[in-house]
Amino acid sequence: MTAQALGLLNRKLTVLGSMLPGHSATDTSQYVPTAVSLSGSGIAFDSSEHLPAGTRRRISLLLQPSQVPVQLDGTVLASEPGENREQPYRVRLDFDRDELAQEQIIRYVVQRQAMPPSPGA
Repeated sequence: MTAQALGLLNRKLTVLGSMLPGHSATDTSQYVPTAVSLSGSGIAFDSSEHLPAGTRRRISLLLQPSQVPVQLDGTVLASEPGENREQPYRVRLDFDRDELAQEQIIRYVVQRQAMPPSPGA
């Protein structure tokens, strides 16, 4: 059990995200596992939808493995062609100022960076 928990902790940064309006951050049935690049100021992820720069979005994250839900509003900075065929756009979104949510994300990212890399990652 400990090895399984450590394996989960050592995986690359993966959050569960949903951009569907009207869904609660605690309703985990609506989340789709998505690998992202995450910081306290923003997020980048692959998307099947092109989002024009300036588009406003609410992002719901479920930080793993603790399953801490975080919701932030933000503005799309760019939606550029990516390398993923199924989700051909790389979206970069800048978070609005939300000190509590951003502090949760920063703590999460720092904890993940302090972990030793997993084999094969």
